[in-house]
Amino acid sequence: MPQGSVLSLILFICYTNDMPDSIASFIYVYADDAKLFTSSRDQAVLQRDLDILGEWSQTWQLRFNVVKCKIMQVG
Repeated sequence: MPQGSVLSLILFICYTNDMPDSIASFIYVYADDAKLFTSSRDQAVLQRDLDILGEWSQTWQLRFNVVKCKIMQVG
């Protein structure tokens, strides 16, 4: 599949479509970007979801770029 073709984007979306199904937090996925957030004060819920996403990335061999990951806490 040539990079930049329309079909490659559709296949990537199909490949990552099940990512939000197993977590309790909200997640927005757009193209190759994902944002995970929660309104809960319970940090254990967010950490559990991050662990689940880490396992998902290992299973599907699609690594997250840790350098681009950011954390923002609003209180």
